Amino acid sequence: MKKLIAVIAALFMVVGIASVSMAAQQVEVKTNSEGITGAENACEKAGNITFIFDSGTVLRDGDWWTADLPLGVTLCSSFDFVVTGNGTATNAVPGPGGFNGTISVAADGASIDNTIWGINDHGSDGAAGNVVVAGTEMFFRVRGTAGSNRMRIDVYDSDNTTVGNGGVGAAANYDGTSTFTVSADASFQLKLFDGFDGNAAAGRYAFNDTPTGTPAAINGFYGDAPAGADFLQVNNDTDNSYCIQADTEVYSGSTVNVSINSGGVSGNNFLTFNPANPQVAHLISATSITLEACKGELQDYVPFTGGQNANCMFDYMDGSNYCQTDGWAGNDLILTNNTGNWGNSGDQYRVRMIVSGNGAYWGGQPTFINGTLPGTEDPCDGDGTNVSTGWTVATESGVAASVTPRGAACGEFDADEEWTVLTSNAFSNVDTYNKIWLDTPQVYYDADQFVAGDEVTVTVELWKLPCGLIFTDSRVIATFVDTCAAAVPNTTLYYPYTVALDGSQGWWFGMTIGNPSANAGTATVTFYEADGDMGTYTTPEIAAGGIVVLGGADLLTNLTADPGNAGTLGDAAGHIVVITNFGSAGGFAMTGDGSDSTGYTAYGVAGGAVAAWNY
Repeated sequence: MKKLIAVIAALFMVVGIASVSMAAQQVEVKTNSEGITGAENACEKAGNITFIFDSGTVLRDGDWWTADLPLGVTLCSSFDFVVTGNGTATNAVPGPGGFNGTISVAADGASIDNTIWGINDHGSDGAAGNVVVAGTEMFFRVRGTAGSNRMRIDVYDSDNTTVGNGGVGAAANYDGTSTFTVSADASFQLKLFDGFDGNAAAGRYAFNDTPTGTPAAINGFYGDAPAGADFLQVNNDTDNSYCIQADTEVYSGSTVNVSINSGGVSGNNFLTFNPANPQVAHLISATSITLEACKGELQDYVPFTGGQNANCMFDYMDGSNYCQTDGWAGNDLILTNNTGNWGNSGDQYRVRMIVSGNGAYWGGQPTFINGTLPGTEDPCDGDGTNVSTGWTVATESGVAASVTPRGAACGEFDADEEWTVLTSNAFSNVDTYNKIWLDTPQVYYDADQFVAGDEVTVTVELWKLPCGLIFTDSRVIATFVDTCAAAVPNTTLYYPYTVALDGSQGWWFGMTIGNPSANAGTATVTFYEADGDMGTYTTPEIAAGGIVVLGGADLLTNLTADPGNAGTLGDAAGHIVVITNFGSAGGFAMTGDGSDSTGYTAYGVAGGAVAAWNY
């Protein structure tokens, strides 16, 4: 019996010792999971990662741990920064500002003075605690390379630090001679990739993604010099985030989890992570974004003016100096999110608009980007709220322009002309909107650089910070011609009687619109009901020699009801007026109830006025 008790006591002692040992080197891992689309070539933000080191944990210079993304998921931008402590704004490198001595730890749940840059210590029992550093100052280096699947955190001390490389010295000096110990009744929290900028006064620094020469300090970070280094500022050196690309042709998972392991001078797996495979992202439906214009595919022709003069410009928004100008005003460009609103609160975007080079360039800056609410606001009616107040311009070389965008008489084109406009700063607060309405500047051109038939295009790019381009599309905004063709007269077709389009009278209705002309074009259909309601619909382009067939249900689905309607569109008999823009036109209509039917030929007048019927 005594032997049995002794054996049991020994077992409890072993278990107790093992429990203490595990706690001493145990790390709790917390993450948030970001939604990503996995769309082709999409570079998307993944979630932050917080490491909480338990009391008694010892880290030595030369230790490291890694977080590996799964097969088929890679980093799509590089990062390389360090986290330090007790720094000041005058400490230009991490070495002198590293963790050193006894670091005060606040009471449970509180923080010291630097939570924004990732360090949040607290006493595990609600009392104050501390972290003790022995040896020289210590810091953490965090890095990852685009195209790889590994993020690595190294524990360094300040041996052989050099100003030009962010305090990282020779690897041979990282030999375990300095220690970082979390005291009893305390814990140490290291939060990474939370998107906050560096804080030099609090002691966090970073160095260049792509080091060249001696990097310049930006907000306490080491990074590229601002001028010309990264015009879009998407891979912002002060951005504490990581971006991933999930190739869904290779990666079939619904979540993205990282695998965390440790090693270095303290031995393989000297830290125990819980969990060791935390989730940092999850796959969501791909966002469907389209570039649209209020006037559909309208772009038309711009005539040459016979050389350089004050008229060698055109305006896509109001039709100035196009061959056709009627009905052009308000031809705004719109980015539409067809799957919902624009992301989450706080998401940041930038927009760049590029006019095709080789002789065409912007003649001014946009004045706004407006967001419009789904269902209640229409950008084509001038609705919306401004979300971005500033723009910058760039030359053909892609760097910021040093001159005011051209707005007067144009001259010979060269590489100094402004062909790119870009929002000056990131904009946010668009999470309640589903459309982003873009102001489009005037376009000037050097007529000597074009011939008849040449096109001018605008490319719109939408960037989501901090990871990069999420959408781009182009549209032709003008085609040059020597002279404008003779205007094609409108033709008005009259369909004098229709039954109720909703079928409530027991009769169906159908109609055709034919285009026997040599010109492609569209037709605007206006339905007038006997009870006073009305609605309009513009058809897709009807090819020369083509025909479109519309049933009553088709019409009712596509008609836009007039805001002044007092009743329900489609519940009463009426008549239809069709106006075409391709010259001669013809049409036919029929109605029936399943046993009887009748039909008639529409009649029309080229350029005729809309007639009226009395009921």
